[in-house]
Amino acid sequence: MKVAHSFVHINIHWGEFCGSVERTEKNIPIKDAEEKETTVYRYHVQLRGYKPFTLFKCIDTNQWLDYSKIHTSISRHVIYYTKKFIDEFEMKNEL
Repeated sequence: MKVAHSFVHINIHWGEFCGSVERTEKNIPIKDAEEKETTVYRYHVQLRGYKPFTLFKCIDTNQWLDYSKIHTSISRHVIYYTKKFIDEFEMKNEL
């Protein structure tokens, strides 16, 4: 049985790629025919040497949502590995 955690603190440390991630729950509206909301995890990422950025993951589908407001200095490579480390942490800790 999984326990719901509304706030989780994750430390990433892989060579020069290190920093913290804070996960919180947030309701966001979905634009479609019906006005409705879905609950997502909001990941606030602060990696050393990079501007802070935010990622979103749908709780129901466990899929990452596209978020275009990430600063252009953050490469797709950094975003990819951040998501990978978060996914591995959540699987390891059954979150």
